[in-house]
Amino acid sequence: MNRASLIVLAFGISLLCGCSKTLTQSRAANLAQSYVDKQNEGTVGTFIGALTNQLGPEMPQPLQAAGIQRLIQAGYVEERKTTVAYPNFAGQFSGGHEINIMGSSHLDDTLELRTVATSKPPQVQGSFKTCFFQSCEAGAVNGVIQRNGPSNLTLTFQQRENPISDRWVTRSRTLNVSLVRGQPDALVGTYFTGQENPFVSAQNSAFRASGRAEGGDIQQEVFVYSWTNKLPKDTVQGAMLKMGHLVVDACEQLLLNSETTARATCKTHVKMTSAAEMIFGKGPTDQPMEVAFGKQPDGNWLVTSVSYQPPNYQLQ
Repeated sequence: MNRASLIVLAFGISLLCGCSKTLTQSRAANLAQSYVDKQNEGTVGTFIGALTNQLGPEMPQPLQAAGIQRLIQAGYVEERKTTVAYPNFAGQFSGGHEINIMGSSHLDDTLELRTVATSKPPQVQGSFKTCFFQSCEAGAVNGVIQRNGPSNLTLTFQQRENPISDRWVTRSRTLNVSLVRGQPDALVGTYFTGQENPFVSAQNSAFRASGRAEGGDIQQEVFVYSWTNKLPKDTVQGAMLKMGHLVVDACEQLLLNSETTARATCKTHVKMTSAAEMIFGKGPTDQPMEVAFGKQPDGNWLVTSVSYQPPNYQLQ
């Protein structure tokens, strides 16, 4: 089941009036509609997280989805372009970190980094070497620079599967670091090493490497999207779209479960508001609804429960 809200309407004798002693398909549809209308005035809401997740965060590229562009043209969504700065990791850095190998041991680290400023967001590439006395591991560095907070850099290298094996495997470690400007500049954060052999457990160690970062911050344009005041109030609440009114078109497959209970599958659609239709699009809103009926002691039928799943929103 998707994250669209599931409406399960509970038994309520007092909600319905005009009950009939003969339960036909037509009467079943009328009873179902009356029941739905008593629940939040028959309003249907559906989850639109695929859209709302795009609103607010800085996007490195303009959003091209037709659903976004439609809302911009309607004046419901605003697109703003601004320039932001990313730290420039390019440079040579040396330092180290501690690791527990039969007690605390110091490992020496060196990194030679360059940035790819044309990537959005900027990327880090380069090489690294980590040495424990005369034993060293060396390989490639890759990562994406974060504008706010530390960036994850992946260190990839070849290593024996275990200390006595002739088989070589590709391993990776992770640096989670921020660039701290100063005299000298420094990469500060943590160095994560997984369990690479039976003798050393996975460890996350404090890391610091000093050097000189080449060049200033990297300037890039980003795009930010947000709702405008033109969107009618309460159309969207959080990640839920208030679509409109649920209409019961017809009930079919009306069957008796017992002398006092029955069930039917009803066809429905949503009569959307103009704003909701602009957000949801022109897609169909037809959905089946399972309805349960019960007979009262006086012989009149009423709805005891309704199970309905609203239409699924897709950002296209």
